[in-house]
Amino acid sequence: MKKLALLIGIVILSMNVIAQNRGDMYILTTASASVGKIEGTTFNTNGSVASSAKEPMKTYLGIDVGFGYFVARNFRLELCLSGYYEKDPREQTSGVWLNNKYKGFCVCPSLSYYVRLADKFYYTPEIGVNFDFGKYSYDETYSTSWNCPYRGYSIYANLVAFMYRVGPHFGLWAGLGELSYTHRAYYDEGKVFYSGNSTAFSLNKAFVGAQIYF
Repeated sequence: MKKLALLIGIVILSMNVIAQNRGDMYILTTASASVGKIEGTTFNTNGSVASSAKEPMKTYLGIDVGFGYFVARNFRLELCLSGYYEKDPREQTSGVWLNNKYKGFCVCPSLSYYVRLADKFYYTPEIGVNFDFGKYSYDETYSTSWNCPYRGYSIYANLVAFMYRVGPHFGLWAGLGELSYTHRAYYDEGKVFYSGNSTAFSLNKAFVGAQIYF
């Protein structure tokens, strides 16, 4: 009986160590990407295929480093620094796609609640804000482009995200898709010449990351 009680105590202690407790802290690194193509088909009035073409989707590549802190059990705040590259196809000319390109740096506070699904496995929906600084490039032709700086912010939600706590000091995180609202202002000689807003739901955007607890 004493051995059984001792075993139960060890199991409970292990679960408490692995749980996301108040005061837990970690550093993290995350990589994210979205690539792909959309295939469109045009039909004749009789239903036969008239033409078929592939259009590139938005390309996004990013990497984050940051710090997380659990302010309550299973509820954490996080602050990341992020660099990214984004390419948005705009129009096709002579068989060549002209793009809008963005190279930027973000400061990204976020919060997440960890819902325990199984031992060490959590559903981790996240909401946050990106404060954005970067350079915009507009392809005028295949070989020439026009550039300007921009600043902005985006409010986002990652609703399909999961974390596996491998051990007391290490976790793996992955997610798919992002809902976001973005505002950007573009500058010429220090003055805003254009600002715009956009809303996007990116199903092809994937995230993977590692968390090191201490």
